[in-house]
Amino acid sequence: MTRKIYLPQALFFFGFVTMIIITSCSDKSPTSVTEDPEKGSIEGQTITSDTQEGINDAFVILSAQNITDRETYTEDGKFQFSNLDHGEYQLKIRLPQGYSENDNLEKIITVDGPVNIEVRADPVREQTVTIQRGTKDTLATSSGVYLTVDATESEADVEMHIEETVESLFSGQQILSKPIQIRLGSSNGGSTSSLLQAEMISSATSGNKITMSILQSYSGNTDEAMFAFQFDEEEPVFAYAEGIPKEYLDSRVNQGTEVMAHEFTLSPDAEFQFKAALTKIDRTCDDSEISQGYRSLKELDGVLDGEKPLILIHGIQLQNATCDDFLDYDPEVDLFEPLLKELQEDHDIHSNYKVYIYRYTSNAPVLENSVALWDMMQSEGIEEPVIIAHSMGGLVARGLMLSEGEDKVDGLITLGTPHEGSPLADLISSTHNIKEFCDQNPIIASRPFCQVGKLGSLVPNTPGFLDLSPNSDVISDFQNLKGSNEKIYSLGGKLNPEMDWDLIMGPRIKAPQTDLVYQAGWSFLGGVSSYNDGIVPLESALPEWSGLQSILNDHNHSEVARGIHDNASSVFDVVRPVLLQLASIITVPQLVTSDVTDITSTSATTGGQISNDGGADITARGVCWSTNQDPSLNDSCTNDGSGVGEFESTITDLTAETEYFVRAYATNDQGTGYGEQRNFTTESESGNGDWPRDTTTEVVDVYNPATGRTWMDRNLGASRAATSRTDSEAYGDLYQWGRAADGHEKRNSSTTSTLSNTDQPGHSNYILAPNSPRDWRSPQNDNLWQGVNSINNPCPDGYRLPTEAEWEAERQSWNSNDIVGAFESPLKLPAAGFRDNSSGFLDGVGGYGFYWSSTVSETFSLYLFSDSISAYILREFRSSGLSLRCIKD
Repeated sequence: MTRKIYLPQALFFFGFVTMIIITSCSDKSPTSVTEDPEKGSIEGQTITSDTQEGINDAFVILSAQNITDRETYTEDGKFQFSNLDHGEYQLKIRLPQGYSENDNLEKIITVDGPVNIEVRADPVREQTVTIQRGTKDTLATSSGVYLTVDATESEADVEMHIEETVESLFSGQQILSKPIQIRLGSSNGGSTSSLLQAEMISSATSGNKITMSILQSYSGNTDEAMFAFQFDEEEPVFAYAEGIPKEYLDSRVNQGTEVMAHEFTLSPDAEFQFKAALTKIDRTCDDSEISQGYRSLKELDGVLDGEKPLILIHGIQLQNATCDDFLDYDPEVDLFEPLLKELQEDHDIHSNYKVYIYRYTSNAPVLENSVALWDMMQSEGIEEPVIIAHSMGGLVARGLMLSEGEDKVDGLITLGTPHEGSPLADLISSTHNIKEFCDQNPIIASRPFCQVGKLGSLVPNTPGFLDLSPNSDVISDFQNLKGSNEKIYSLGGKLNPEMDWDLIMGPRIKAPQTDLVYQAGWSFLGGVSSYNDGIVPLESALPEWSGLQSILNDHNHSEVARGIHDNASSVFDVVRPVLLQLASIITVPQLVTSDVTDITSTSATTGGQISNDGGADITARGVCWSTNQDPSLNDSCTNDGSGVGEFESTITDLTAETEYFVRAYATNDQGTGYGEQRNFTTESESGNGDWPRDTTTEVVDVYNPATGRTWMDRNLGASRAATSRTDSEAYGDLYQWGRAADGHEKRNSSTTSTLSNTDQPGHSNYILAPNSPRDWRSPQNDNLWQGVNSINNPCPDGYRLPTEAEWEAERQSWNSNDIVGAFESPLKLPAAGFRDNSSGFLDGVGGYGFYWSSTVSETFSLYLFSDSISAYILREFRSSGLSLRCIKD
């Protein structure tokens, strides 16, 4: 292996002395060691030959006959041995890595008084090394940063260059070592990829690779330091070093020096460069400030490039009684990072807003934090900002509007804010002693009350937390500020329960698939009978008096701000139109495409809903369709008027048995926006379709005056309308979603495990589908049962399957929200049970009602469920057998 300079293998082996100057001092020479005629001393200093800076961590050994060796490390370049007997001593000094090659110095020194020593060494400012494939090596410069490169799994030699940089790095951070710059490339002339980007840092992956560890020897508290990396001209990426890798420990750890490391795994033929340095966290508060209420308002430089101020405010912070707790929480990363990414990547938002983050101690009363926010806004010259606030932060912003006036804020977007308080706050405040009990009884640790107790142990009963109670003075004060529809926009999370079945116990409601704490909160807040996000009831997050309201389904309290799996697109899709409107930015309209219904051989019905006009009048709207994907105004289109809101479109002159793609459109002065694409297949020339319908069930109408809709008075396949909710003659058939009346719906039909690849399987067997997505048809078809003339509609002529909204309207009209209310309604819905999708067994008969809707949800379809406790809309696998009740079109 050819090297430009020698590098020892072990990380903490030492370089060697270049020059040692030893001078004897007369009795009159100044010294810090107390002179004793019978004793002597050695004081020394290790410095660089060019800048005369002290060299830390040089290892100094002093030995003599009949004494134990004395050892020390230099600090600020200095070392000292005192209280030495007169005589001859052997002195050996070894410098740390990062200094030029020299032989070890072993010098006999005569001590008959104070002796001063100065060591000068040439620092290594840069070096290039070729690490042969199948080996590993360590590089260093005098900056104190070590670079270990492991090419044992590489198929190519790796060339590494490391050098110190003189320019400053990372404004606002105190540099604990000189910044270094590293370049890596294949020495075998391999292909060159683009410069490494921050997001390419990852853990080890299989295949051809090299692993690089950056290390820093640092005397101090690692909680106050971190590695900072800067790639090319990008913004810094800060990475906290965690742990101390055992292979890099040595005796200096016992001296109070800790080793910090960060590991990268890269392809050896990549070429990149970056700068790295160990920096000190700017601790700008102390524990007394935290207890009194520490606050800050800072602009996030380089995130957005506009002028209109946008302030982000976090919610309650757990365990923030000390400065360390407070600073360990970074709302920019821990809460708002996914949303900030969406804001930054949107051109219109990026070019019109600049963003600030308001930090506050949630221990303090809400209104005190409101006053502090106003004071800081004035100090920073911030006028009429838009505020996005999570949870308690929304109350802080409303407090500002209450005390200073609504005109001080241009708009407020609240994310899961308990505008009317949360009953969970009262519960948590009384559960602080539960955690200890649960910890002592691990068998119950996962129970809901233990999870709430866990949350209670993290939240002190401080004035800020008590302000969240529905009965607090703050919430009462806010009743006087109902807000304006033009000022406050609210988003709320809604956790939806899962459903499971047991052949013995029957259907079981399962808590939403989310964190245990939110599951517990969801349960205590009422679960299915009272929608919530696990912390805040939906009616509190979306009060009647607020303006734009949006429900984020399946989002827990944290996900209302962060998004699910740290993907904030669901949050951003709601927030973006509001931000554009408040900044008077004209964009293309935003809209959705309606489901396609009433499909015949030559026509279909669809439409759209325009949620935002983009800041300008809608001059045209309609739908465009084509046999090719992404239809536009260049294809066939309808013109269905102007303005925002919902509209319906009828598509005509279609070809039978042909797949079409359709999108809604809306046009304003900025251009044309399109809704999502939907597809459908027209029927055959017969008009009514070639699939079998139910022709045996007697058609008798029943009218519900509360909803104004007419239904069949019995289930498909039933011989009569129900006389009781357990009337077996009224149970009827059990259909797999989307199938025609081909005989599979009979409760005693045979089963098969062979899936169908067509809309009509061609047999009467019940198709078992135990594997995901648990549909009888593969691939799935979402366009079955979508209207009176839709494919496979099993209902009699003029009738169809109800939509989710139509079932929900019926449920809302019941006297009680349970199976009793279902039977006592005009529809007299019996508890007909269901048929399992994996076994074909009947279950829940006489105890539960399951009624399909025509509405799809991802790979599922929605249905109306009822039991002795409650009733609500759920989603289910399409291969399950459920009852059908047809509605008149």
